[in-house]
Amino acid sequence: MPTPSDTIVRFAPLVAAAERLLSRQAGSSIQFTRVVCLDEEEDRRNRLFRCTIENPPAGLPASLIIKQVVAENYQPDDVSAWDTMRFFRDWAGAEFLSRLPGEPGHGPRFYGGDRALGFFILEDLGQDQRSLVEPLLEGTAADAESALLQYMTRLGRMHANTMGRQTEYQAILHTANPALLAVAPEHDRHHQAIDWFCETLTKLNIEFDSSLLAELHELCTHVAEPGDFAAFIHSDPCPDNVLFVNDEVRLIDYEFARFEHALVDACYPRMYFPTCWCCSRIPQPLVAQLEATYRAELVHACPDAADDQCFGQALADVCGAWLLRLAPWQLASALQEESRWGIASMRSRVLARLEAFISTATEFDLLPAYRATASQLLETLQSRWLEVEPLPVYPAFRQ
Repeated sequence: MPTPSDTIVRFAPLVAAAERLLSRQAGSSIQFTRVVCLDEEEDRRNRLFRCTIENPPAGLPASLIIKQVVAENYQPDDVSAWDTMRFFRDWAGAEFLSRLPGEPGHGPRFYGGDRALGFFILEDLGQDQRSLVEPLLEGTAADAESALLQYMTRLGRMHANTMGRQTEYQAILHTANPALLAVAPEHDRHHQAIDWFCETLTKLNIEFDSSLLAELHELCTHVAEPGDFAAFIHSDPCPDNVLFVNDEVRLIDYEFARFEHALVDACYPRMYFPTCWCCSRIPQPLVAQLEATYRAELVHACPDAADDQCFGQALADVCGAWLLRLAPWQLASALQEESRWGIASMRSRVLARLEAFISTATEFDLLPAYRATASQLLETLQSRWLEVEPLPVYPAFRQ
């Protein structure tokens, strides 16, 4: 294992650039006395370094994290490259949240970055912090419930704190990488997913008509143009991106973050954490409690969140949008073969999310054509995948 001194030598240009950046901010010379590489695995998307400063000046902590993008050929101006796009979204998200008034502590504090070398510097949240994974997989039902309530409180506060601040976020994103503002919006990707979804329905001999297309395009517009529900969203608030630091939830990794419909994040418990390896069901009564907790925070900046009809429409729209977003990935994979990702199979995920959307649309009596088509799709897949076990609840709730 490399020693801290070996790391300083091996990554000398990176370390020196970080020291210069911090020195300019502090107005005095900053040198790291210890640098430890935390991620040596070759398949990691980022490389993390814990850097120690002896006797730091006011405004700087004694320990910081350098986060460096890992890419085969990193080009900061090539926003067609996924590595470049995710790195600068992560940068802009961390910086934006750090600049919010009152220091609400949604994530680690941002201390600057270097475009050319592909790194930025963050607050060190400490070693061996517990994530949301542990209470869900290893805790009791009470542990998991408490952790999930804290999680939804944090999401609600972050969304409420960021509503009306899209211009500030875009300015930060523009400074970090101007070309990112020209990247195709989610609205375009939604419509591409509609085409794929409808082609797949045809291949499965599931009939549909123009009423389905009208509903799909309308809900995509609602999600892409959310009005009062527009907020900075994490877009990947998975259990391992949720840390508990001094009993406070902190969100990390903003690679998919952007301004969009707030409920794209808030529906994660209802839709069984759609982008996560750590995917299982949450008991429905608890889902309702979690959403009520979230709404209590969101309503401070979004009065429509208090209106059951508005909130129900928004919830049905984002759940339907998640089905579309996931279809070219998870449904496509499941149609080809069964596979396992993390703690759940791909087919059990697909079936569970179809059930979740149908249940949501039925609860609020919305999207009748999409709901009927999803029910047909569910029946078709269930008849083909007779061996698939239902997605279970998280281990914490099996006791």
